[in-house]
Amino acid sequence: MPRKSANESARYDPVTMSSTTINDQDTQESGITDEESDRLVRDDVRQPRTDTDRMRIVIGVLSVCAMVGIILGISLGGRIEPPDDLLVTCSPNAVSTKEGFSKCKLVCAQAECCNVPKDHPESCATEQADACEAFDSVCTILSFDYDGDGKVDVLEHVHVPPADLLINELCQWDRLQTEEGYKVCEAACKPGNCCSDDIDTCTVTNPDACKEYAACQILHVQHIMTIPPADPQLEDLCAPEVFDDHVEYNKCKEACTPASCCLEPDDVCKVQNPELCSGYDACGILHGTPKSHPLSVESQVLTKCNTAALSSAKEVGECENLCEPAMCCFNGSSDACDKTEHDDWCDQYAACQTLEFMDNKMDAKAAVQDACSDTSSPSGLETCTNVCAPAICCFDDTQNCIENGMNNLRCSHYEVCGVLYENDKDPNTSVKPNPVDTEMASPLNMVEEIAAVCTEELIVTPDGREECMNLCEDNLCCFAPGSQNCLKDHGETCVVYAGCSILTEEEEDNSSPPPPPSNNNDFPDVPSSFHNQISERCLETKLNTQEGFTQCYDICKRHFCCFSTDPLANCYNDHTTECDDFMLCSQLITPVQETVVSKNAEEITKQIVDGVCDATSIQSSTEGFENCRSMCADHLCCFSPGGMKSNCIESKGVSECLKYKSCSNLIVVEEEPPVVYEPNPNPENKIPDFCGDDYVNVHGDQNCRSICKERQCCLYEGGEGNCIFTNYNHKWCEGLELCLNYDDVKLDAEINSRIYSCNVQWSDQCDAICKERSCCLQDGDDNCIHSAVRFSLPI
Repeated sequence: MPRKSANESARYDPVTMSSTTINDQDTQESGITDEESDRLVRDDVRQPRTDTDRMRIVIGVLSVCAMVGIILGISLGGRIEPPDDLLVTCSPNAVSTKEGFSKCKLVCAQAECCNVPKDHPESCATEQADACEAFDSVCTILSFDYDGDGKVDVLEHVHVPPADLLINELCQWDRLQTEEGYKVCEAACKPGNCCSDDIDTCTVTNPDACKEYAACQILHVQHIMTIPPADPQLEDLCAPEVFDDHVEYNKCKEACTPASCCLEPDDVCKVQNPELCSGYDACGILHGTPKSHPLSVESQVLTKCNTAALSSAKEVGECENLCEPAMCCFNGSSDACDKTEHDDWCDQYAACQTLEFMDNKMDAKAAVQDACSDTSSPSGLETCTNVCAPAICCFDDTQNCIENGMNNLRCSHYEVCGVLYENDKDPNTSVKPNPVDTEMASPLNMVEEIAAVCTEELIVTPDGREECMNLCEDNLCCFAPGSQNCLKDHGETCVVYAGCSILTEEEEDNSSPPPPPSNNNDFPDVPSSFHNQISERCLETKLNTQEGFTQCYDICKRHFCCFSTDPLANCYNDHTTECDDFMLCSQLITPVQETVVSKNAEEITKQIVDGVCDATSIQSSTEGFENCRSMCADHLCCFSPGGMKSNCIESKGVSECLKYKSCSNLIVVEEEPPVVYEPNPNPENKIPDFCGDDYVNVHGDQNCRSICKERQCCLYEGGEGNCIFTNYNHKWCEGLELCLNYDDVKLDAEINSRIYSCNVQWSDQCDAICKERSCCLQDGDDNCIHSAVRFSLPI
């Protein structure tokens, strides 16, 4: 840049906001002295600034900042980083002096790239949005220098006058529907317009005054949604009983169309039209769930025509009667309900198409598989979509089957429907193929039928054998050898089909080694009546009292892993059938409301839990009980029987579970302490089969150790606890000598034998054993009942 001559001087033009060169000769010719020139400039600066002038000042400040940035070597588009002391450097107190103002301006200069248009190659507004936001929120204070003296004075803060006392009334939505009303609101809001500016000058300096203009935000809504008043006869038009007629259904739909925005997730429409939207409440039946609108046609179809509800001729008949008006939607037998003309009406009957794929066996699960066997054509895809309608909640992460009222749904029956969804639920909680799934609604009937058909006398004939095979063929994996055996994962179903083993006995091959014994104790065999009890005991209406909650908890405590949100703790894929049967249990571990104390789990202390779950508070009011239930929902698994996957002490940690110890107050404690769950081992698994040299040399000793530990009670001395002649017959302990090769088995058996003996006669030896285990009885973090597994045995 060329240097100025000695007779030239630079002046700052406040109008053009640029530097101009003035010759001494020019000032002399015009008769203006240097002193007068300076005075004129100062006078001009003191003139009140227009909005245009202020904007120019802002632009000038930013321009200077850019120049300073260049001087400092900070190039546009480079990486910017807000300094830790930015708030201090640019605080109102700091910029009230010229030195502090200059320092803040220098720091803010490095964010010049934030103000470059986003489509410019040097812009950093998008790539460094967080940094730009940090600078912008603080550096805005530089624009408060309205008089241009290089600092921000308190007197320069913009003053916002109090709002009109009637401003809330003047700016109501209904008044803005006319041009006159809109102008009245606009005029009332004008004194506080700056409160809505992008630069928060007014809001920062006049927070209370700006709050009075909150109603003015209505002027900034781009689209004002309005709806007409509802039809006075709307409730009759949308009554559930008229929805089986497509003409009446369309009348309801047409009457509800003007208020469709009231049902949209974006609640702007409801905010603008609260009273008018409430007049359309009856329209909820068009989009309701079995829980919100149980009497609607769609809700009844979903609950009565899903696979779990089609396990008997009577239930199939109920579905057929319900679907009769709309079967023409699927077979095209009548133009009266042509799907192209009455698409929405037919959609509420979608699940009815399952009936088309059911044969005489009424196998609803197979019907779903057949319906979705070909989704390559539009018609095939539509058919699969219809049949899968009840199971949307199984795949959609935004839905919950229980909350929707689909309590009887069996997601495992709809596994094939996954083809319809690009993004299935988490694989740890989604459905998976179930090779031995069966209708468990009436297992006793199935047991009786198998017992009658699959007898030695009948299966010797071709017809008799075929009849038995028809009942058993889908579940023969319960008796298969090796890796094909499914008894471990589907024990309950295999119990129902136990009589089918007669088909495999004559084909048994004794040359192959026996399958490994099942060590999975998560789901022990239960009587068939168990499944009939769960629907009654776990009704939502019964869960708000200790007694009702306890009854459901007692059934469900072994199945919490089915619904765990922890991928490592979730067991749905391992026990699909059982988890479906116990779906109602998920209500116990779902909070009934937001946690009343804190949404941040890290902020919850033992003292807080103890306060919320105080026994007196729980027993004195429903609100107190539900507060504790919400807080404890995610930690009930801490109280599940030890040794099961549903027990989450290992995943959550001992200290975390102890913090929620008071949650046990939700459960009514009987006079006798709860019995630790003990599995019912299979006596058919014999020790020599797994501990013989031939087996161990090929397969290793893992299974041998497992079966020996399982039967260490055979080694107990003195008779107390010994299971040779008590719990099981003597075959249970045959080959016990093979287990003596493992010192850990002998040691455990010796100690546990002494523990049982202590129940009969106390001795010094008992003192030593109990002293070693004293930590099991300690309070707080010193308790070792869950960390010292060897000690968590009956004492």
